[in-house]
Amino acid sequence: MALADRRARASMHYLVSLGVRSTRISVISYGKERPMCAETSEDCWGQNRRAHFLVKAQ
Repeated sequence: MALADRRARASMHYLVSLGVRSTRISVISYGKERPMCAETSEDCWGQNRRAHFLVKAQ
């Protein structure tokens, strides 16, 4: 969970550095709770290292 949280926060900081206001961003980290792929391969693990974004109203 800690790695997933750091990845999510790094994505948030990147968006903020591009000019997105931090008040429009929420960070939710799922870690191993919601994998996109459940196989045990490098390709599958790569798919699970991802970020999803939803745009909040201003």
